[in-house]
Amino acid sequence: MANQKVLNSARPRAVFFDLALTLVAEISGRLYAQERRRRKEISRTHSLRIAWWLALYSVGLINAQKVATRALADYEGTSEQKMRKDCLEMVKNSLEPRIYPEARERVKAHLDAGDHVAILSAATPYIAQPIAHSLNIDSVLCTELEVDQTGDLTGRAHQPLCFGEGKVQKAKHFIEEHELSLAESYFYTDSITDRPLLELVNHPRPTNPDRRLRSLARRRGWPIEDWSLGASVD
Repeated sequence: MANQKVLNSARPRAVFFDLALTLVAEISGRLYAQERRRRKEISRTHSLRIAWWLALYSVGLINAQKVATRALADYEGTSEQKMRKDCLEMVKNSLEPRIYPEARERVKAHLDAGDHVAILSAATPYIAQPIAHSLNIDSVLCTELEVDQTGDLTGRAHQPLCFGEGKVQKAKHFIEEHELSLAESYFYTDSITDRPLLELVNHPRPTNPDRRLRSLARRRGWPIEDWSLGASVD
């Protein structure tokens, strides 16, 4: 029934999908920290610290700018080529197998309906772009990292970060670029931190929502999507 509603559209719409815990049953930043720990690039203590920051970040209990500043500083001097290679390997081995079947189905339904579909995520393009490719999504709006003239990461991100109001800015720019309507747009996300954009679109879709977002969705009467890796797609 939900997919039938997706297909009933008189005109193309913007459709935004968050990545972690929305399209994929994993938080890529946490997984990447675990991979770096496995390769002995960071200590166990550092890995746990990153996991704690990400946990607070995901529920809006820590300033996103502070988290980014702390986490990205570790990558200063890292080759962008190495980052791209490491992330692509992680996506292929660990993230692609954890894309929700319902996510694949819903993305396809929107694409078949002629909608303009984009991943809208705080993740970096090194994670988001391979996932987008796997789902046949052409547009990726995410956190872009600074790269110096030698091809190394500077340890900083371009502003605004793709988080909270930063997501709103990127979504508005995408909509203007494609001459669409923000009010008619869809947004699928799991996190309360995405409330600013959820409140602007006419089709908010809390997906595997965290506790605070689930509570908000029930109060607002927003449709709640619960997806699982065990789901079968007809």
